[in-house]
Amino acid sequence: MSPTPRRPARRAVLVTAAVLGAVCLTAGVRMAVAPPRVDVAPAALVASTPAGSPAPTSAPADPSTTDASAVPRPAAAVPPPVVAAVPPLAPPPDRLRVVDVAVDVPVVPVGVGAGGALELPDEPGAVGWWLAGALPGAAEGTVVLAGHVDTVTGPGVMADVLDAPLGARVEVGDGRGGTVPYRLVERRVLPKSAPLPDDLFAVTGPPRLVLVTCGGDFDRRTRHYTDNVVLLAEPAA
Repeated sequence: MSPTPRRPARRAVLVTAAVLGAVCLTAGVRMAVAPPRVDVAPAALVASTPAGSPAPTSAPADPSTTDASAVPRPAAAVPPPVVAAVPPLAPPPDRLRVVDVAVDVPVVPVGVGAGGALELPDEPGAVGWWLAGALPGAAEGTVVLAGHVDTVTGPGVMADVLDAPLGARVEVGDGRGGTVPYRLVERRVLPKSAPLPDDLFAVTGPPRLVLVTCGGDFDRRTRHYTDNVVLLAEPAA
């Protein structure tokens, strides 16, 4: 597959590659750094008596016979444990829409496999959301979506996404019935021989969307594409 030809020429190339057994496998989309995200509920904050505090003692049976200064003061009441409220987990994104090229497909969470390879959905008609990245609509960080450009039966969903022109509107479903809009601003073609740049997977910094798939020439010997194609998008009004 090459990102240069337009349909229908691209579809003919993709189908030919698919018949030869070429798919954009998980091992094809590699990242330089892919730290896992672990969602842990906040631990309960329990108030306790400070270390070194004297233990409470019982008052004398007959205080009148005892020096008042020797009577221990009542221990301060220990407040009940303070339990931090557990915030509701935000739902993952669930749709990817690119109206200009008639794309409207499901999105499912994906992780990182052996060797730092970004996993892709088993279903070629779905796009994977890197669960260690940002959520759509977050104030900072990158939302990373990746998908197949072709399959053993024909073109994958990202084949059409690659046809989207710069400036096209991309919408990502927020998992709550709403959508977060983005606008395509840049297209990069990067060799698979090198890991994808770290900055494409930033969890901080300006909010943006990154779409990743296979591209370049199809290597008949390795049955892989030579490049990764990266589309970058910024939040749109």
